[in-house]
Amino acid sequence: MTINSSTRHGAGHFFVIDTESVWDRIAYDRYAATDRKAAPPRWTTRKIVSASLLELRIQDGELSHVSLKSLPGRAEEDLVPQLFDELLMRPDHQIVTFGGLNAEQPILEMAAMRLHLKLPPALRKGERFGRFDDYRHLDLAQSLKGGGRFCHLAEIASALDVPFKCAGSADRVEHMAAHEQWKAISILSEIDTITTGLLLLAWLGANGSIEHPLAKQISLLTRLLQRRESASYTGDLRQARDRMTELLCSRAWQAAA
Repeated sequence: MTINSSTRHGAGHFFVIDTESVWDRIAYDRYAATDRKAAPPRWTTRKIVSASLLELRIQDGELSHVSLKSLPGRAEEDLVPQLFDELLMRPDHQIVTFGGLNAEQPILEMAAMRLHLKLPPALRKGERFGRFDDYRHLDLAQSLKGGGRFCHLAEIASALDVPFKCAGSADRVEHMAAHEQWKAISILSEIDTITTGLLLLAWLGANGSIEHPLAKQISLLTRLLQRRESASYTGDLRQARDRMTELLCSRAWQAAA
């Protein structure tokens, strides 16, 4: 059983996940041909074309490990087993998404059924699924839902002044996939994992699970800049890190005054 790492003060192992998908038009046409009042395309006929995983480990109150990996490609039958293998190799890591319970979770379940694969334990619902204190899959969109209404990741990122959508919106994925722009699609999912990772650190700090979340956000951005020197979005990450560093220094001066 995967332990909810976010409940341990000063420690936690997390996989922040984001995927991109496109409509499986053959499957939808097969359905529509049998129903004169067919529903519009939904998650049931989506296929994964990119997945990104941001691994964060917090040990003894410090951000001890950061890694970012993308699994781009057109073939779901190749990509999804790789994603599941990554999750199986680290069963103690908690899955974190933004909106994933309504997006990644059902789409990945459909992929597992379609490809005759077993879901990794972290994605299996089980008897405890849906109890907030026992989530194996922590959906920050669910946890931050206000007044019963969901917000977009971009709304919360804007309010927190962290980088988001640095390469554009996911509504371009269908067009990009049609032109086989797989690397560009993977960049979209990478950026969303980074934004969600920054949000996770802020959320853990607000809930008392970690100390000094701003410093940890700066550390995360610094490590990503070291690992993604040539990425198209590094300028946005650098600007965000510099703003956060200035804010942290300002607070330190105020505390010392």
